[in-house]
Amino acid sequence: MTTRADQYMLLISLWIASMSGLIFQFNGVTVLLASLVLALLVWQKSLSLILWSLLVSLIVGLYFISHQGQLENQARQSYPTTGTYRGRLMPDELKVDGQQLSGLAHFQNGQTVRFFWQISSQKEQKNWQVNHQVLDFEAQGSLLALEAPSNFNQFDGQAYAKTQGITHQLQIKNWHVKPVQRANCWDSFSFNLRTWHASLLNQADQLPRPLSYYTQALILGANSQELYADNPGISTMGLIHLFSVSGFQVNLLTGIVFAISKRLGLLYELVAGLLMILLPLYFIFSGSPAILIRAIVAGELGLLVKITTWRINRVKIWSIGLVSSLMIAPQLLLTLGGQLSFALTFGLLFVRQLTTWQRNLWLGLISFPLIIGHQFTWHILQSLVNLIAIPLFEMVIVPTVLVGYLGQGWPLISGFCNDILRIFANLIDFCATLPGNFVIGKFPWLLSLGLFLVGWFVYHANRKVSCGAKIIWVSLFLLGYLSVHFPYQGEFTTFDIGQGDSALIRTPWNQSITMIDTGGKVEFGKQASWQLRQYQRSRAEMVIVPYLHSCGISRIDNLVLTHQDQDHIGDTQVLLQQFKVKNVIIPAGMEKQAAYAKKIKPYLGKSRLILATNQTQVANLPFQFVHPFQAGRGENEDSLALYGQLGPNKIFTAGDLDRKGEQAIANYYPDLKVDIVKFGHHGSKTARIAKLWLVGSQQSELFQLVAIIVIIILT
Repeated sequence: MTTRADQYMLLISLWIASMSGLIFQFNGVTVLLASLVLALLVWQKSLSLILWSLLVSLIVGLYFISHQGQLENQARQSYPTTGTYRGRLMPDELKVDGQQLSGLAHFQNGQTVRFFWQISSQKEQKNWQVNHQVLDFEAQGSLLALEAPSNFNQFDGQAYAKTQGITHQLQIKNWHVKPVQRANCWDSFSFNLRTWHASLLNQADQLPRPLSYYTQALILGANSQELYADNPGISTMGLIHLFSVSGFQVNLLTGIVFAISKRLGLLYELVAGLLMILLPLYFIFSGSPAILIRAIVAGELGLLVKITTWRINRVKIWSIGLVSSLMIAPQLLLTLGGQLSFALTFGLLFVRQLTTWQRNLWLGLISFPLIIGHQFTWHILQSLVNLIAIPLFEMVIVPTVLVGYLGQGWPLISGFCNDILRIFANLIDFCATLPGNFVIGKFPWLLSLGLFLVGWFVYHANRKVSCGAKIIWVSLFLLGYLSVHFPYQGEFTTFDIGQGDSALIRTPWNQSITMIDTGGKVEFGKQASWQLRQYQRSRAEMVIVPYLHSCGISRIDNLVLTHQDQDHIGDTQVLLQQFKVKNVIIPAGMEKQAAYAKKIKPYLGKSRLILATNQTQVANLPFQFVHPFQAGRGENEDSLALYGQLGPNKIFTAGDLDRKGEQAIANYYPDLKVDIVKFGHHGSKTARIAKLWLVGSQQSELFQLVAIIVIIILT
């Protein structure tokens, strides 16, 4: 039972959380949340609460402002093109992927940056893979500010790194590294923990998969992109929280220690005191992740209650955990992990009167607006799968991982445990393939916030409040869904995907969805097997797919591939696998080429192939083809060129069409008028129209301009 003092502590902790939002990310969401918390504070009509809140605002506010100021100054700092930098590398923060070494570098001035180094030989690669030492380095290279995302609704790596105090990356040209020579007692102790951690990670990496991934995530607190790449069902079914270091691991550690001590007949209070020392050491051992702070604080307070007469309830523990986390990691609540961790644990404070099914459904409603704000999709089976997976994790999966890891010297034991985990992973992946994975889209922030706040009252004790909350929640969801999936305006968007082209054309109400090209990375020269990166995501996966999902797009009516170059069709496989594609349109003659047979044909599935020339007409395609005039080989000179009107604008785009092709279009369509042009061949000099317009010609040989010309150059 909570007291008034508990409520006051809870409100003050929420006020501190809202202040962190206001100071580190001032926007409509943080302003509205802070206003709501402030209203709750005033509504208590307690002078002591107001005074305490003012005092906390002054102290914590100054701390947050100071932290933000230092971070902004660090972000604005400019450095010479090439400079010399000295710092330290922790072995468990290094990642070897093919020829690339990356990780975190800690400068002598306290700044932490990301770094990248090109490994020169297979021998050097092996040396880095087995390194378990803390290293000092002196490097020459370029220190550059992290780039902001160049596309709408793309993952903002710059903002995420900033929540960890990282604003720059170091591209190393040459360097010298050596083991740490001197360190004080505390550094030596923490270095030994990190060295041990790196050694155990290396041992776990030798285990069969998925036992290797599960061990690193659940026991050693080191998630890797390979875990989610090889097991896509984890993210689709919303099980990422089970693989993040959290209270789950803390409870596991304390449970194991208490079970062993009971067998040995050790004094309960002695074991609890020992655990109070072990928990902070585990925090350091696992790399000091900010998301673990809440669980460590909660564990320490829980142990303190067991060995003293002091009594503290769950509300106070949660409040102290929140404040402690924000003091150590002030921007924690700006990350999805931080938001889910505190929102769900806060919800668990009030679910005792709910059934297991109601509890999981309610927590799903609370997490729903947080998750779709980042991944834009939601599987209808998530709540059911979580309901089954959470107890299964505790009773079967974690013990199996532990036995498999400890039994790695006996192949029969580790192999048996790996088989159990593989069955579990396959079942999760199978569930993810079942019907029910809906593309929700990105809701307007006000609707998302409304869903989050109203969700808390869906299972309110007052039946009328509960019923009203359910009606409002469903209404807000439908309003958001309809506004995203049926926009009243059309759209022509080009994607920044590095070298290459890709564009989206959609008509009002999403009646027609057309993609022109997919982009694709061009590889120069053949690499040895050791140089190849294992899990490198394509630009289509990082840029195009998130944007289409954010727009509520789950189908593509027409996928137009202008010609066979890698930087135009290289990521076709991604779109054909991620979306239902009705028509795949290529220039006539390209179907006879090796590029088509390798990059398109194996992934067509039920999509219809259309071979196009300027005479081809496709139903539900808002543009017309104006090139090629006959079948070719799918080369630059055979590029499909499209022309059409979207709203008041007439648009022209032509792949990598050369000057001769442009002139042919000019002769065939002498009266073509254009408002928006996507230049051929990325705006290079090989495109005649680009040259003419860039010098400011009022009347080109090819087009009569009736409005503003938009020049889009993709490099």
